[in-house]
Amino acid sequence: MTDITQTGRWAQECEACHWLDGATVAAVGTRFEGRNRFGEHTWTTVSVVDEVVPQRRFSFHTVDDSGEPITRWRFTFGAEEDFTVVAERFERVSPPDSAERSFEDGLFGGRVRHNLTNMAASLDALAALVDSD
Repeated sequence: MTDITQTGRWAQECEACHWLDGATVAAVGTRFEGRNRFGEHTWTTVSVVDEVVPQRRFSFHTVDDSGEPITRWRFTFGAEEDFTVVAERFERVSPPDSAERSFEDGLFGGRVRHNLTNMAASLDALAALVDSD
């Protein structure tokens, strides 16, 4: 999970990620850029790693052009008998303005609802990828 260069293999909206500023692994404060797509719309995000606890937790937040947090993402991993339970959490830190909300409602039918659907599909795709390796 902390190898963000593999995110495009399982995430529904993220096509690819790469490290910024010469980083090569996840550590608190490292930055990465994600290239995203939904239908014909593409965009990039810059994220900052908040927490890395190998095999337990990984979290990061996206930032706007001024470096202010927009969203926070957190993955937790819990070992069970023969498998690992993965949970994904999304939090919107900075509420969208009315123009952004209108755009999101038109494009996604509501960003939060869209994210919940994508998160479930991404976790299913991650499980399938792990099972096939």
